[in-house]
Amino acid sequence: MRTIIVIKLKEFYDPIVLDSLKDSTIYLTKETSLEEKEILIKQATASSQVTLFTKSSGKGTDFICENQTVSTNQGAHVIQTFLSKEIFEKVQIKGRTARQGNHGSNSRILLDRNLEKFHIEKTGIHLIKSGKGIATRISDTLKLTKKTDTIYDFLNKRCTDLFKTQYNMNTKYVKHARQKT
Repeated sequence: MRTIIVIKLKEFYDPIVLDSLKDSTIYLTKETSLEEKEILIKQATASSQVTLFTKSSGKGTDFICENQTVSTNQGAHVIQTFLSKEIFEKVQIKGRTARQGNHGSNSRILLDRNLEKFHIEKTGIHLIKSGKGIATRISDTLKLTKKTDTIYDFLNKRCTDLFKTQYNMNTKYVKHARQKT
């Protein structure tokens, strides 16, 4: 049996939703005391364990799997329930699993209403799911397009575009601020 670590889904801790898994589920928040956090982190990689934690409580947390059953079954599985706004955050969350040569995997489960800030519409996702793919712009200068065949590629492209836009805006802001001083 594997262990599952879910990031940012407070709604899943609802007693009705988790009724059958309540005994094997722990919930970690930023309000969790340091002592309790250490205990819960050790429990998080136990076989058949489900751990829910908020984005902020998971930052910098290393889930080290010492459970042979979990290791034999390909390690911990991390489920991210939001799109990262910054690249380092995406890399850090993926790094919560498969640490120090251990096995592990990750996936995303996303609510479509949370994708709007990335300019992602349901229609684009439905086209990909139906096998039609969509064309995404690679370069404004060259006007090249590339067909996106997977939802992951589509989401990744949109996030990368947003990261680039934010970086360019931040660079312009810093340049402007330097000119004022």
